[in-house]
Amino acid sequence: MMLKIHVYTLLFLIVFLTGCQESKLGVVVPLASSGELNVRTGHYNRALSHHSFSGDGATTSNRPTVAKTNVTQLYVPVAKKDLPSVANQKRVALVIGNASYANAGRLANPINDARGMATALEELGFKVISHEDLSQSEMKRAVDNFGNLLDQYDVSLFFYAGHGIQVNGKNYLIPVDAKISSKKDVEYNSIDAGRILAKMEDAKSKTNIIILDACRNNPFERSWNRAVRLNGGGGGLAFMNAPSGSLIAYSTAPGNTASDGEAGTNGVYTSALLEHMRTANIPIEEMFKRVRVSVENNTNKKQISWESTSLKGSFFFKVEK
Repeated sequence: MMLKIHVYTLLFLIVFLTGCQESKLGVVVPLASSGELNVRTGHYNRALSHHSFSGDGATTSNRPTVAKTNVTQLYVPVAKKDLPSVANQKRVALVIGNASYANAGRLANPINDARGMATALEELGFKVISHEDLSQSEMKRAVDNFGNLLDQYDVSLFFYAGHGIQVNGKNYLIPVDAKISSKKDVEYNSIDAGRILAKMEDAKSKTNIIILDACRNNPFERSWNRAVRLNGGGGGLAFMNAPSGSLIAYSTAPGNTASDGEAGTNGVYTSALLEHMRTANIPIEEMFKRVRVSVENNTNKKQISWESTSLKGSFFFKVEK
C-alpha cells in the first residue's frame, strides 16, 4: 500500500511539472525551511497555488516526498519571448545617503550605499538624481523636485540610506541637521516618509519603488524619557501599506533595527541589493527574495529584509533576450 502511494505521488509530480513547462508557468521554491512552494504565472502577477509543507509536524506516512529533500532553489525563469521590453521604458530614481549627523554622530556606510546604488541604477537605465548629507530643507526640496518629474516616467524609484525612526506608527527620515530632543520634535525636524509615498501615488508612473535602508537604532532615544520610548518612539520603522502600483522595501522587519556594516564597505542590505539587482530576467519579487536570503545568511538570521507590495504589473531591473 505504501509503495502505491509513493508511486502515485511520483506520477503526480511528473505530470504537474510537465504541465508547468507546457503552459509556460514559472515555478519558484524559495529558500525556506518550510519547503514553501509558490506557482506563479510567467509574468508573476498573482499566485495560482500556495502550499506549505512542514517538515516538523508531518508524519512519515503523510509527508510529501518534496518536503524530505533539502531543496535550496528551484527557479524556472520566464520564457524570453514573454519578457517585457525595457528599451522604451523611462525610469527615474532619487537616491539620498545621509551619514554626517550634526547631533547624532556619523554612520559608517550610507554614503557608500548611495553611491553604489546610483551607479547600479544608471547601469540599469535609470536617470539618477543623487544627493549626500542633506539638511531638512534640502531633503524637502529634493523630494518635491523628484515628485514634479514623475509624470514623465514609467518607473520611479526612491532609495534612502541613513537614520530613520518611527513615532506613533509613522516613519520619518532624518536629515543631517536634525536636533531632536523629544518625540514632538520629530515631525518638525524630519521628513515624513509619507511625503514620498504621496508624490508617487499622485504621479502617472506605472511602477513605484521605495527602498529604505534606514532601520538603524534611534540615535536620539537616549534623551527621551522612558514613557516616550515605550509609547511608539523606538528603533526600527513601522509597517506601511504600499499604494496601488507600488512596492516598499525595508532593510529589516518592521520594528527591528538593521546593521550598518563595517566602515568603508556597503551595509549588509545594500550589498545584497547591489548583488542581485544586476541579475537578468528575474521579476522584482524574486530579486527581493534573493536579497532576503543573502541578508539572513550574512547576519546569522538576525536581520530579515521585508517588503510590502501592491504592484499591478511585472517589473524587471534587468532584461536580456
